[in-house]
Amino acid sequence: MGLKVKFGYVFWVQLLFFNTVFGQTLDQKSKNDNVVPSPYGQIGLGDMEISTSTRHAGLAQTGIALPYMGHINMLNPALSAYTRQNTIFDAGVTMQHIGISNGQKSQNNTGANFHYFNIGLPISNKFWGSFIGIAPLSNANGSFSDKKPVQGSTTDFVNVTSQTLGGLTKFYMTHGFKLPKNFAIGFNASYIFGNISHTDIFSVTDSKTFSIYKSKEVYKLLELTFGLSYFKEIKPGYKLFFGSTASYSFDIGSKDSLSVSHNTYSSQLQSFIPFYKNTEIANENILITLPPKFGIGLALEKSSKYSISLDYTYTMWSKFVSYHNEKNLFTDAHRLSAGFEIIPNANALKGYLNRVAYRGGAFYHSTPYFLQNTKINEFGLTGGIGFPLGKSLLSTLNFSVQAGQRGTLANGLVRENFIRFFLGININDRWFTRYKLD
Repeated sequence: MGLKVKFGYVFWVQLLFFNTVFGQTLDQKSKNDNVVPSPYGQIGLGDMEISTSTRHAGLAQTGIALPYMGHINMLNPALSAYTRQNTIFDAGVTMQHIGISNGQKSQNNTGANFHYFNIGLPISNKFWGSFIGIAPLSNANGSFSDKKPVQGSTTDFVNVTSQTLGGLTKFYMTHGFKLPKNFAIGFNASYIFGNISHTDIFSVTDSKTFSIYKSKEVYKLLELTFGLSYFKEIKPGYKLFFGSTASYSFDIGSKDSLSVSHNTYSSQLQSFIPFYKNTEIANENILITLPPKFGIGLALEKSSKYSISLDYTYTMWSKFVSYHNEKNLFTDAHRLSAGFEIIPNANALKGYLNRVAYRGGAFYHSTPYFLQNTKINEFGLTGGIGFPLGKSLLSTLNFSVQAGQRGTLANGLVRENFIRFFLGININDRWFTRYKLD
């Protein structure tokens, strides 16, 4: 099949998929009862996820520098240039258990969710690889209750109940191009969509006085990510890789609706919420921008034996623009991660376990959350294993696990202990190839 025919087919599939996703009714409720609620899921756009495959989850989400033949790389679009020969189906699910504590009370939550689905489509087996996919970007599910004293009264309290539902999903197209001198470049275009609703109920103790505040934001964003890759063979069988990425976003039509109602308005509530007379605002345009994000990575690989990778990402959450003007709750985020992968003997004719990939890693994340004048940090360890399907190492069944901690008990905050399980399948096949007989 010629390059022009491949090019046309791939873009037709991508645009068809894009129009299907884009044409969905975004006003549908985004609640997912299987998503594990987190206290941090009520801030900003919710609990943000790192879009990586199950394989990279076992490597502590490292992979900005390191390509791997037959596996889709969601971290650096330039590396899709190395998956330009096969058609790839890559999908995964995740399950998470979180133990939440404030030092006095604790709660355990468990749930599962869809993780990602990718299709790799080769355009030119000489220089051009591409893939499309869909994955969740954030989970904004959470609720809490609180009781606050009313100024000037020793008997009255305001009961506050708050609930957040929804989240964001992204559909993306990625293209990578192999260049001379061991360079590669690429770009990713992501359409980010979804809705997040907030419900806050304020009521006075032993009174029928209450106020209900409801808002719902419908998000439509475009994010562009650019990637660069380079490698150098430092000695036979050993390669040193370098990669870098940069991401920027644009609002393309986000809207907000607001509803506030009172049965009997009380001045006791004025110090907690602004006064609205049974107000409803529908489809008001809002401006949302995701923070710019930059990443660099280094990796060392011994062909078909082992690899070591190190990534650093910097996200400018101080530039985040939200409808609720929560800028003071965020600071710039930094994430440092390291991972390794070992295959005992990729070419072993006997002994299945010799061809299994064993993975591990560690990460430290200075998250964007800044609450009670306290920076929220996260750290954890990861592990994984990749079982080859058949004789080839390209098609694999992957399992990964991450365990760690986020938050602190200081200054009245909460701490999370989490464990996450990832299950994914990666299938490679040769499509669009014309075979010739000599």
